[in-house]
Amino acid sequence: MEMEKKEVVIDHYSVLGLPSGKEGTKLNEKVITRAYRAKALQLHPDKRPNDLNANAMFQRLNSSYAILRDPKTV
Repeated sequence: MEMEKKEVVIDHYSVLGLPSGKEGTKLNEKVITRAYRAKALQLHPDKRPNDLNANAMFQRLNSSYAILRDPKTV
């Protein structure tokens, strides 16, 4: 019995609270960094000690930010 692998699609712009699609591709690094820092303050595990998902959400935020900052991946 084989298990099917499902591809997970993440909208990295929406993770940072930014518009996606054509609007998102027009954003510069400064806007992306500003959005990341604002979200990082909200989602940091130290700010949310009772949230069991805080660490995973913060890691997803960091991954999305790294992908959007890298011009090779966008």
